[in-house]
Amino acid sequence: MIMRATPVAIWRSQCPTYWLDQKIQGRDNRFDQIRLGLALIFVLGHSWYLAAGPDAHVPFATLTVQGFHQYAVYLFFFISGLLVTESARRREGNLLGFVLARVDRIFPGLIVCALLTPPLLMAVGAWGGGDVVSALRYSLRLIGLIAVEFEVPGAFPESPFPHAVNGSVWSLRHEAVAYAVIGIFTATGMFFRGGTVLSVYVGLVLAVAAVGHALAGPSAGGITFLIVEARYVIVAFLLGVLAHRLARWIPICWPVLASVWLMAVGLRPLLPDWAMIYALIATLSYTAIYLAYAGQAASGLRHDISYGVYIYGWPVQQLAVMFVMSLTGVPPGPVVLFFLSLLVLVPVAFASWLLVEQPALRHGLQVHLRGWVGRLLGSATLQQSRQ
Repeated sequence: MIMRATPVAIWRSQCPTYWLDQKIQGRDNRFDQIRLGLALIFVLGHSWYLAAGPDAHVPFATLTVQGFHQYAVYLFFFISGLLVTESARRREGNLLGFVLARVDRIFPGLIVCALLTPPLLMAVGAWGGGDVVSALRYSLRLIGLIAVEFEVPGAFPESPFPHAVNGSVWSLRHEAVAYAVIGIFTATGMFFRGGTVLSVYVGLVLAVAAVGHALAGPSAGGITFLIVEARYVIVAFLLGVLAHRLARWIPICWPVLASVWLMAVGLRPLLPDWAMIYALIATLSYTAIYLAYAGQAASGLRHDISYGVYIYGWPVQQLAVMFVMSLTGVPPGPVVLFFLSLLVLVPVAFASWLLVEQPALRHGLQVHLRGWVGRLLGSATLQQSRQ
């Protein structure tokens, strides 16, 4: 009997190296380091705006179409798509467990940040005219992701970028929606079997992105603005989902890495700006996979402070600008601002991880729910044994 090789087997035989499906189910990777680097890049990019104002020009933006810090956000979403899909695979059919895992990761740190920021800014004079009502309004709207308020009257009035308390957290509402949609699809129990449900998911995401591009020209507000704002990040998240689902086709080797970069550079003069952004997202996404898994002894960080850097970066930098201006009368330069803010931001991020995020992951809703269910089942068993 003649056995015919499948297309996957033929492709894998041509590239004797690691493959993503051999790595994705394990925990040996460098995504912690990559996310921390991305968070720092995000803070560095914001340094230009906070030091010079909202109309500042970030270096290399002409070459890369958008600021380099924006690609850090897209890579955050790609990595989330990849790893969250693996989390969903392990919890296939268990929507509650999936949701609780995501809640434990996002909301404890965000809640503390949202509650602490207003009183601290008011205490140091960075939020003039603020009161308890305005503080609670800001905190609750941020915690509920109802409206991530970019401008707050009275906050940082003398800064080059006035009234902006936290310009980093806008992406969290899109991340929450992406988690919710992938959770609903995997809860069907068919997302990882066959291609029909996956195809529906891909079509839905691409349709939303297409609508976002169509609406990007005219002035957009409300839900329209959210769709326009989300068009690149949801596609980046989708690329992470697809990378997971097509993992057996994806080699992890430097010739592929070099090829995708040469292709991206070669396409730059040929593609329109919006298409070049997607090409760079795809190229950087493969680069993230390569850096996370290539070589031996890949492992994460003991302390994952990337989320703390991300959510506290903007207010800490605004405070650094205010401090320098109070001493010198002029704002610091972008690079000086970046390194100066790290002196405060890194300890704050460590405190967020050690005191809030890590305990939430160890003792959060998932753990309590399992304990409650276990006690409930134990009580029921005991009652049956007594009868």
